[in-house]
Amino acid sequence: MDRKEVHIGEIIESQFNAKKAKGEITRQEFAMRLCKTPPDVNNIFKRKSIDTDLLLIIGEILDFDFFSIYCNNVVDKEIKLEITIKNGNITHSKITT
Repeated sequence: MDRKEVHIGEIIESQFNAKKAKGEITRQEFAMRLCKTPPDVNNIFKRKSIDTDLLLIIGEILDFDFFSIYCNNVVDKEIKLEITIKNGNITHSKITT
């Protein structure tokens, strides 16, 4: 079974930026709710992988299920899932092979 690489930090940053663009959250508020500093938040955005407890908290803050990205990131011989990030939104599309 193959899988696509997921850079979870970039996906978190994308979701954060979408919420920020709507005026729903600031970097300072995000950091405070994570009990982190803004530089810590920048480091989270750079991470390729992340602790699941932290990912759960981030998902609750940003109202997004980041675990679904991993669940839908499996490729088998018949169906391939493609994850696309556009304008801060994540879409999944099935590609039949």
